[in-house]
This record gives sequence, structure tokens and C-alpha cells, in this order.
Amino acid sequence: MRAKSIILILLVLACGCSGPVAPGKPGCPAPTEPVASRAVANRAPLRQGKYIPLPLGSIKPRGWLHRQLGLMAKGISGRLDEGWADVDKSSAWLGGNGEAWERGPYFLDGLVPLAYSLDEPVLKAKAKVWVDAVLARQRADGSLGPGDIHDWWPRVPLIKALCQYQEATQDPRIIPALKRYFSFQADELATHPLQSWAIFRWEDAWVGLAWYYNRTGDALALEIMDRLRAQGYDWDLHFEHFDFTKTISGYPDRDLPPHGVNNAMGLKAGPLEWLRGSGGSEDGAREALERVDRFDGQPEGVFSSDENLAGREPTRGVETCTVVETLFSLEQAFAVSGDTWLADRLEWVAFNALPAPIKPDACARQYLQQANQVLVDRNVRPWTNTGFQANLFGLETEFGCCTANLHQGWPKFTSSLWMATPDNGLAAVAYAPCKVAALLSGLTVTVDEETEYPFDGKLSFIIHLERPASFPIYLRIPAWVRTATCVAQGKPITGSLVPGRELKISRAWKDGDSITLGLSMPVRTSSWDGGTLVERGPLLFVLAIKEQWHEIVKRELFSDWEIKPASDWNYGLDLKAGFQAEQRQAGENVFSPDGSPVALYARGRLLPDWVMVAAHSGPVPQGPQHSAQPLESLTLLPYAAAKLRITVFPVLCCP
Repeated sequence: MRAKSIILILLVLACGCSGPVAPGKPGCPAPTEPVASRAVANRAPLRQGKYIPLPLGSIKPRGWLHRQLGLMAKGISGRLDEGWADVDKSSAWLGGNGEAWERGPYFLDGLVPLAYSLDEPVLKAKAKVWVDAVLARQRADGSLGPGDIHDWWPRVPLIKALCQYQEATQDPRIIPALKRYFSFQADELATHPLQSWAIFRWEDAWVGLAWYYNRTGDALALEIMDRLRAQGYDWDLHFEHFDFTKTISGYPDRDLPPHGVNNAMGLKAGPLEWLRGSGGSEDGAREALERVDRFDGQPEGVFSSDENLAGREPTRGVETCTVVETLFSLEQAFAVSGDTWLADRLEWVAFNALPAPIKPDACARQYLQQANQVLVDRNVRPWTNTGFQANLFGLETEFGCCTANLHQGWPKFTSSLWMATPDNGLAAVAYAPCKVAALLSGLTVTVDEETEYPFDGKLSFIIHLERPASFPIYLRIPAWVRTATCVAQGKPITGSLVPGRELKISRAWKDGDSITLGLSMPVRTSSWDGGTLVERGPLLFVLAIKEQWHEIVKRELFSDWEIKPASDWNYGLDLKAGFQAEQRQAGENVFSPDGSPVALYARGRLLPDWVMVAAHSGPVPQGPQHSAQPLESLTLLPYAAAKLRITVFPVLCCP
């Protein structure tokens, strides 16, 4: 009994919990086993993509990823309903007289995958309360939810949440409820067409419709898909003739085509249209991103959205909703095309932009993050449609959409780490510590992925089988890799390890077989509009400015915070001095100054003429810079670990 107690305590500590979880409060349970389920492929006439997403519950986080989801469960994701009226018991989605638009569905769309990725009992109970309430209040005509039943947009994230809940629980109520709702929608779309936000977000409605069609064969779903596309915004034309080529000060306020979140959702439109056979392109997401990057890209992998597309300056804002919706679009698009460029981008966004706006204890979030972020405070910044609270860490600073929506980021990334293949194999989409289980031709296959990636390039995959079997495993070689090594079943693989390509390992496997993959991670630099970025593997490294946190609005759970700099930030880098990497002991939160498992050491000099302008760092000095200041040692941390940071550096020319 004593040994079991010690093991339990160690598991709790490894998960980042400081002690027993109070009854009724979500915590961080010990890792559980994934559930082997059959991946559901597309039915004709839908085309089959390169990969097939696995049902929720097939992939369980391990290591640092498990701790990260555990922090979210104990923080703003798992306890939001305990400290925010918009999603507490007064929500109109639960039958109260409170918020009746998108915030409840947004919350549920992240709560469900978080609960079932962690197997957290309190979170699962919370999700069930929401699902029960929504289903119990479905009207006789099939309509769902409160408020204007013809405002189609808030029903879209609700449907996505219900689909995930059915995958995880096999709840027999979900598919009949969807059938009634889609029948209602089909009857109403002619007289109540898409309006406002729904016009730009039809492609997200397609995700739930395709899910329903693949499980039922109900052709009405295809009919609705076509109607929504006919009434919706033309994203193909938008990205093909991209007009938003400058900082958006002259575009209309709250104009929806340049809205960052709409563009993030629209990335998946081309690939989904290709699946339907109604136009689009299987490579549409990459083509769209490459166009947006040219004018509005940001170093952390998303694009400026404060709230509209706003250019490439590293002090532009990036909305947290844009981050999580970009991730979801990349996950959907990669399943269609299998383009490793999209998977590289998926990791870049997940490991840099996703954790950056989250307070280290996961009890506050930013509305807008900046690549060069040297001050977090109440201040007016030259952004397109936001006010003076936009870059605070808090509960509902500026707009509440991100508060409700950020939760889908980590759990949906987790559930997309692996996908099934049409040739009855498994593909590693993105790398992180996890365990996956799947039914391949009726055989249960489990793979343990052991790694500290993205902080280290060593990966180990241990395969477990009920009996020997032959099937392929696909591993991605990221484009940034200089050299890669792979050993499968004790034998080196040579000649197929090409950066930017997939490695297919097709073998007769037996229980306990293993694959080891080694990805070199030298430090590299790249140019960014006259400045320089520092990169290692899929991580962006930044100057970590010392932080002084100030609580400016105190609440029981989720306070609002400013951060003032406690060290200089205006340094130029001496690239000739090189970089030295140091591996560290990982902390509870690997995306925090004290918890990061890796740091870089560089050399630089102060640039006294580089100063603050309008509450942010001034334009990055262009071209090689001279400084008479002393050469200093600088500590660089992963982008998301430093909440005050310089990402785009000026470069020194000489001593």
C-alpha cells in the first residue's frame, strides 16, 4: 500500500499538481491509456484525403504535453465556468438568461477534447452538463440553442463539440439530434440565408457536416454543404487576389474580409472544397498562407490580426483566436494534402504562438501578443480595432472571444499528433510525447512516443501489438533538419531521410519493436524584413527580458496583469560570436522562464538610439548596426517562455 501511495504522489507531481485536488475542482490526473478506435474515412462522393483523423481519445498526452494540458485544466480552461459569468450556470445555452451567442459553444468546443484527452473526471462531468442541456432543449422543429435560431454561426462550434463528444463517449443521442438539426437547417436556409459572421465561416460548418455524412450516409448533409458554399464568402478568390497588402489603417473598421480570425478559418476552405469535388485545391491552405505571409506574416507562424490583417511589423498584434483557428485549419488541411510544409507550420504555431499569450500558471490570457513585446500594460497602441487593454494578461481584457476559444488549441493539437492512412498504417503528423492507439484492419496497434521534442531532437517509438502484423508507419522529416538518422528494429535506415519529406517504414512488426529518430537541431538564423530571427528546430528564440508582474484587477481566480520590463531590451546581436545551447531541467510549465528545458547564449551590444515609440519598441534598426557599448552575454529562451521579448533583432556590423 505504501509503494502504491508513493507511486501516486510521484505521478501527481510529474503532472504539475501541487497537491490533492479539491472535490469538484478539475485537476491533473495520472496519464491514462488511449482507446483504440477505427478511423472513419470519407464516403463517396467525398474524396479521400491523404490521411484520416483518429477519433478523440485515440491519443493521450505524455511528459511535458500532459503537464501542459494539466495546467490548462487547473487554470482558465478547466475552471472558466467558476469565474466568468458568460459560461457559468447562467449561460443561455444551459437554460439561464445570460450569454446566448458564441462563447458557450466556444467553451464547449475546447472543454470536450481537453476533458477526454486527460480523462479528467470533473471536466468530463462539466462537458456532460453542457451536452445534456443543449440536447434537452432541442426544439420540436430540430433547432438548437438560445437566441436567434437563424444565426447559424454559434451553432457551428456547438456542432463540432457534439461530434467530438460522440467520438469520445459513443453517446447515442448525438447523431439523431444532428439529423433533426440539419433537417431544420435545410428547410430554413432558403428564407434565412447566412448573415454576418456565418458568411465567412461556412467552411467550419462543413467540418461537422462531413463528420455526420461519413457516419450516416445522409445525403442531406451534402446538400447543406453546397447551399452554405453558395451563400458564403469566396475564400478561393480572396486568397488568389489577395488585396490586404499593407497595414490596415485605411480599411473599414470591423470589416469582415480582413478580419484575422476569419482568414484563419478560411485557410481550410480550399482543401475542404477539393474533398467535396466542388472546386478549391488540396494545396489551398499552403497557397493561401504563402500569400498572407508575404504581406501580413509574423515570426511566430501566424499573421497579424489586431483585429484586422495589419502588416509584418513585429509590434503588430496577433489575436489568440487567430492562433487556435490557424492550428485547427492546419490540422484539417494536412489531413487532405499530407503536405509536410503544413505539418512543419503546425508545429511552429503550436510551439511558439499557442503558449505565448498564456500566463505561466494558465490563469490569464492575452487578447493580442506581439513578436517584439517589451511592455504589457494599459495603453493605446496603433492597432486596427482594439483598445487600451488588448495586450494585458487577464480574464476578458478587450474582447471575451479569446477567453472562450483558446481552450481548443492544446487538446486538438494533441488529438492530431497521429493520423491513420488509407493503406492501413499510421502517420506521425507532429511530434510530442504521447501514446496513440488505433484499429488497423481490426488489429489494435499502440505506439509509445517518448521524446522531449521540440526541445530535443531525439524521438523513440515503441510499438505494441496483439500479434505480429505488417503495416506502414510514416515519419516526417522537417524541412529545417540538416541531418537525420533512423533505426528501425535495430537496423539503420539510409537513403530516405530527406528534409521536407516523409519516411515510410513498412515492416512486419512484432510486439516491442522500436524506431528511433534523430533530428539535428543546430542554431540557425534567418532574415525578417531587415532584422534577424534565431531558430533551433521548431522553436523561435528570443531575448528574455526580465519581467515584473503587477496585479491590476484582482479576482478570486482570474486576475488582470501588467508586465513591466526589469532589464534592457534594445540589443543588437553579434552573429559572429555564435550561439551556445544549454539543456536544462524541465519545469512544470516548459513555456515559462524558469521551466524551459533549453536556453541559448548569445552576444550583443546595447543600441541606445533604439527606443520606445507609442508604448512599444520602435522600428527594428535596419542594416548592420554599430555600437560603442560593451559586448554582453545575452540569454535567449523559446519565444513562448518569455512574456517580454525581442524576437526580431538588429544585427551588429563590427566591434
